[in-house]
Amino acid sequence: TTLTAGVSLTSKATITSLTSFETSAITNIKIENGNMTREFSPAETDYYIELDSEEPYPTIIIETIGENIEVEGGLTQTIETKPGETIKEIKAIDEYGFEYEYTLHFVRKPSSDSFLKSILVDQKEVESYEETTTRYEIVMPYWIEDELDLDAIKKLPGQTIKGLGKIDVSASTTIKIIEVIAEDGYHSTKYNLILTKQPNTKLKSLDIKDYNFAQIFESGKFE
Repeated sequence: TTLTAGVSLTSKATITSLTSFETSAITNIKIENGNMTREFSPAETDYYIELDSEEPYPTIIIETIGENIEVEGGLTQTIETKPGETIKEIKAIDEYGFEYEYTLHFVRKPSSDSFLKSILVDQKEVESYEETTTRYEIVMPYWIEDELDLDAIKKLPGQTIKGLGKIDVSASTTIKIIEVIAEDGYHSTKYNLILTKQPNTKLKSLDIKDYNFAQIFESGKFE
């Protein structure tokens, strides 16, 4: 048993089998946007990777001993990491059916970023969106009567968003506030949306008591 240095948040004891294989189906594992605390060795199965708090989506690049190696998930994989520790298993099978497995421990501190990647109204991205702009005036067609879907795309997976879902736009003007709380729980940003219907002078319906029109009423037909 050897005690190896882990990441700055913890240390782990690694047990290496006396009968560990000299060669493996996997010859190397590289991490983009991350720092492996020690170089890859086919005989070592556990690795710790330090991530920057603003880099939640590291890419794993796997190199194999030949073309007949099947790697679960493919040779290039991008994963999502939450604040703290995220564990990813890398599994491979060679042409003889032997299985090889490596465990990657991704460690990332919580981010203080409370901006969104995008805001969507009725499944369409808000025009001219910029993450640091927090006020948007949105003009809607006059014929929209009931509810619209309000959604957003997170910039970091551990963010908390309040104020999404169905919004009532029956009034001529609707004000909606979206609050984003950062992964660290301390920083937040509020986005203000002012949704206004286009001006309209057309009637929605028209009836004459005790009489029927000879044709169906249409708001765009004036006789």
